[in-house]
Amino acid sequence: MKPIPVCLLICACAIFTSAKAQKTTLSTAETNALIVVHENQKLSLFVYDSLYAIWGINPFGNIRSAESQHVSFLDDVADNYALELETNEPGNSAATFTTPQAETIYQESISKGSLSVVDALKMGARLEEMSLQVLHNAKAVTIKSDLLHTFDILAMGSKNNLQAFNRRLKMYGITYEPGFLEQKDFRNIINQ
Repeated sequence: MKPIPVCLLICACAIFTSAKAQKTTLSTAETNALIVVHENQKLSLFVYDSLYAIWGINPFGNIRSAESQHVSFLDDVADNYALELETNEPGNSAATFTTPQAETIYQESISKGSLSVVDALKMGARLEEMSLQVLHNAKAVTIKSDLLHTFDILAMGSKNNLQAFNRRLKMYGITYEPGFLEQKDFRNIINQ
């Protein structure tokens, strides 16, 4: 996994500070998008933490740390808009989600990812595809530069994570077939 460059995080913090000073508000669509993105990142964090506990391999170890940073990053963004997001960290509490869909995806991911290392890696790749889809949808409902920048940073991380899962699957002789992304888009990501 490629870490998010520090300069991008510093720029993002400057943008969020500016947004907070402006006392801007979110539309209902933007609020919902931020909640869904946060839930998605939290879902990935809990799944990767659980699969790392089962299999003890990277990329789960590295990516769960990145997902934890993403959740904290989104908490900061939400704070700038006086939006409180439900946050809990693996190890400190059980996985809890605000939507039944996230709970279902979590349970399915752990169930399927527990079958074998290859199944776990496929679940990781699937979750990253889902993240990219969620982020694409979130970008469609806002014109706020701080939110667009946040979603772009998270999408870059998801692309890096998808590349990492794909590389590890190749080490096992497995060719991953995308389930959410178009084949062309998937190829563009893994060939970057």
